[in-house]
Amino acid sequence: MGDYSFRLKRTYKCPVTQVVIFLQETTNEIAFTEEYRDETTIHRYRIIRLWEQDSALFLNNRGLLPLAPLTKTDSPTALLNQVAQTVATISDIREQQNITGCLGILAGLRFDL
Repeated sequence: MGDYSFRLKRTYKCPVTQVVIFLQETTNEIAFTEEYRDETTIHRYRIIRLWEQDSALFLNNRGLLPLAPLTKTDSPTALLNQVAQTVATISDIREQQNITGCLGILAGLRFDL
């Protein structure tokens, strides 16, 4: 990540914010580590743990709908049903199919589909 960040900064001469997104809940310390350190380098990045994110933020954005079932909820099945109902209201069939495909793949990380 550090190498990638340095290349982007050097090439485009702009600030770079790196983000690591964890899709599945884990207690592994790497999901809670926001920097890489060695003898000469400290590289910081942002961590997003989907299981801690508010579902509403994902339900209100079509592009984020496939990630919604992985977000914080007291009822994962109800959330998945809500996402499916929202996707069903998308009038553009191609967009609906694309989102449904992505949703199926990502929901498989939380559910036995």
